[in-house]
Amino acid sequence: MKHRISITIFVFFAVSQFVFAQDRPPQHGKKPGTMVITDAMVIDGVGTPPEGPMDILIRDNRIESVASSNPKADYRKDAKAVIDAKGKYVLPGLINMHGHLIDERA
Repeated sequence: MKHRISITIFVFFAVSQFVFAQDRPPQHGKKPGTMVITDAMVIDGVGTPPEGPMDILIRDNRIESVASSNPKADYRKDAKAVIDAKGKYVLPGLINMHGHLIDERA
């Protein structure tokens, strides 16, 4: 019985490290004003290999800059929301390029 409790506690703390890893995650339904996506691998869409790790600064819903990751950068400290994208790929500025064109309606 004690063994099961120990395993349960260990699993809880191991999982919580992943869930609570970001100190300032974005809040659902609220625009943060300034947000930083950190340590991302960036695919720029022109056929070159991914670059990274990079930081993407988003201010007032617009990408303001994409730069090499810098853990001591001021924009990281000032951001209202920070997303840790370590080991993840992003395509900044990608918009919905999917559409259906209809020439005639039935």
